[in-house]
Amino acid sequence: MIPPGAAPRPPLAGTVPRARLAELTDWLSLASTGDSARWLGAWLAGFGARVEHLPTPGGPPVVTGRFDGRRRRPVVLVYGHYDVRPPGPGWTAPPFTPVIRNGRLYARGANDDKGQLFAHLAGLAAWRAAGGPPVTVVVIAEGAEEIGSPGFAAAAVEVRRRIGAVDAIVVSDTERATMDRPAVTVSQRGHLTLRLAVDAGGPAVHPGRFGGALVDPSLVLARVLLDLERSSRGWLPPARGPLPVPVTRVGGAELRRRAGGRATRAGDLDRRVALLPAVTVTGLRAGDGSGGTPGRSLADVDIRLPPGVAPEAVAARVRTRLRRLVPVRVRLDAEVTAAHRGEHLVPGPALRRAVEFATAAGFGTRPAYVRSGGSIAAVSDLRRVFGVVPLLLGLGTPGGGAHGPDEHMDVRGWFAAVDTCAALLAAIGGVDR
Repeated sequence: MIPPGAAPRPPLAGTVPRARLAELTDWLSLASTGDSARWLGAWLAGFGARVEHLPTPGGPPVVTGRFDGRRRRPVVLVYGHYDVRPPGPGWTAPPFTPVIRNGRLYARGANDDKGQLFAHLAGLAAWRAAGGPPVTVVVIAEGAEEIGSPGFAAAAVEVRRRIGAVDAIVVSDTERATMDRPAVTVSQRGHLTLRLAVDAGGPAVHPGRFGGALVDPSLVLARVLLDLERSSRGWLPPARGPLPVPVTRVGGAELRRRAGGRATRAGDLDRRVALLPAVTVTGLRAGDGSGGTPGRSLADVDIRLPPGVAPEAVAARVRTRLRRLVPVRVRLDAEVTAAHRGEHLVPGPALRRAVEFATAAGFGTRPAYVRSGGSIAAVSDLRRVFGVVPLLLGLGTPGGGAHGPDEHMDVRGWFAAVDTCAALLAAIGGVDR
């Protein structure tokens, strides 16, 4: 990687052909994961990559493409995903008919994550036009990130078997801190989802005839949920020393603004969102509409865990604790539907120098270092499989509507992101040209 003070210059910086933007709009017009995977594989092959489609159990393939650099090492792995969330209502234009309005490209996937992944690919295309990338680059793109990345870990193991060790992993699936400043995420929370079912046995019955005699599974479920929230306060990681980078905090007023008028809790909201556990009930179901006392009640629960807390251990403690709250002859099932570990993700000194050079080349500034309350399942898989701390480089438009209507990427920011990606390869490879 670049030594302190070095200033490598990427090729074609600021002159990425508009053809790359046209290719991105072609990709964004594809709604199905199958079509998106085939398009990506064909594009990678057209630019000289060795392409493979690795199957996953019952899901879309993991598409990989290897670009050999001028030297064997270093090897940089670039991760992204080509699946998108269902569009939902509220769009002002068809979500899979990309359109540019007022300098913004509107389409599902423009921000999360086709737009960000393709910025890396366009940077690679610029290097190819200049004689080849300075480092070996392996692109790995999955098609099931939006549903928790089932099957990705096995595919990552297979990629490791085929390519060996890597020197850096770059993930761009988050947003910039501001319109003109990319963000490096230094921690993300873990994620555990549970499906709780309280079964009192038998069908719904008349509350006038049996009310007071029967156990109401909904009230049992309510006690279980309240206890789960109280017990979550003890799921704390070991204390850590100060970080080697200045972390940009999000103020309470800003978080309340982003919440769109929702009631918020007291205290340090940035810490609550980024570092502390959180229990959210995302679904409740009881009764069949007949007015009878139900025999079964269900809840879907989203649990965010502090970085470093093992979700499997929490799930085991939750099952043991909650079953003690259930009356005799009432059954509680606690099914884990997804789980992955949160991570501390501070880049090492050499990689920090590289990314700071790259963002200066693309956006004219150093990145902000931020914490994230969200979770990307593949990040913990990649770290475990390759033994390298991934660099989470956020290039998406702030407030770009990911998962919502009118998702977009600002065009000026996207071209700056391409320059950033090209410059990052130069910095990691130590190339001064």
